[in-house]
Amino acid sequence: MITQRASYVARIDATQQFFTDTEKKIAEFLLSKPDEIIRLSITELSEKTKSSDSSIIRFCRKIGYKGYQEMKIDVAQSLSSPAKQLHEDINDEDSIGHIKEKIFTAASSTILDTLHILDDLQLQGAIDALKKAKRIMILGNGASGMVALDAQHKFLKIGIPVITYLDNHMQLMGTSMLSSEDAVIAISHSGANKDILSAIALCKENHAAVIAITNFSKSPLTKQADFSLFTFSKETRFRTDATASRIAQLTIIDVLVTGLALTNPSYYLNNFQRTREATTNKRF
Repeated sequence: MITQRASYVARIDATQQFFTDTEKKIAEFLLSKPDEIIRLSITELSEKTKSSDSSIIRFCRKIGYKGYQEMKIDVAQSLSSPAKQLHEDINDEDSIGHIKEKIFTAASSTILDTLHILDDLQLQGAIDALKKAKRIMILGNGASGMVALDAQHKFLKIGIPVITYLDNHMQLMGTSMLSSEDAVIAISHSGANKDILSAIALCKENHAAVIAITNFSKSPLTKQADFSLFTFSKETRFRTDATASRIAQLTIIDVLVTGLALTNPSYYLNNFQRTREATTNKRF
């Protein structure tokens, strides 16, 4: 049976490249002795990890918790329902059966990890911004560009003619014409794509709302975004651009489109039926 990874494990995996040496020690202690963490005060933990109370608080916030207490509660819940570690790397000696299982379970785990970290307030804020926007622009490069095109398709199905740009020259020209009445969805797994960031800089100059869909981390994109919608996907040797991350991005798009449609169900359902009927003659 497929189960998700413990939330705190997923959070550490997604942000460990940004840890300081002190934060690495705290993470190592948490991963090796989670049952001990739930019994320790913040001061006791700082003594055991040779850190400070403030370092532990910063660590908790870096991996997405409001503070130490919230992290302890999540660890305790994970221990009461043990989770299996699923994000195993693919080895040279793996059979096709093992490869199949590892890739499918990684994709399933990524969806569940993303579900647990996706913030409802950020989602609602993004939906509200899209609802108010006179124009919606979607930006993505490479694999994220494929997600941007899928998003364009989904928005159009409910009658919202969004603009999608995959070429950076077009992205720059398009965002230069935006205003405070517009919204942009920027899709970037790393959150550090130079082309996307250059376009987002123009969005900020023009006061357009920026919605980022990116992997869970502190990145240049999240610093510029008004709303950050995070995915959880661990890169492995043969899957640095894993399908799992795109599945999570696509699922977030589904949530945004559905949430927006439910702000006026009859109107958007009517649009959906009209766009569906427009293509019926294309079927046998």
